[in-house]
Amino acid sequence: MTAWTPRAISVRVPAGERRTPIAMVRLALGPLMLELGVSRLKKTGLMVRLPMGEGGVPAVEADAPTWAAIQQAAIGAVAADPVAREHLLGPEMKKLGLAR
Repeated sequence: MTAWTPRAISVRVPAGERRTPIAMVRLALGPLMLELGVSRLKKTGLMVRLPMGEGGVPAVEADAPTWAAIQQAAIGAVAADPVAREHLLGPEMKKLGLAR
């Protein structure tokens, strides 16, 4: 169990076309602010992209329960935002039961 509960502050879709669509989610985690990318992969669905530092090492490290809470908050924020949801899921929305 994490001592802090992650809370979504904002969701935005960056301008421009990308091969893999992405939405950026800004989360508050205690005194920290995190900006995480959420993308849709064909085989695994929505995935929260870990911020990476120099040399390909994670820029942020967290224990498994904290990271799970962060992922859940980020994906929940995307699912609740109509623009981000449409951008990432598009025609897949109906299959996943997320169409509104």
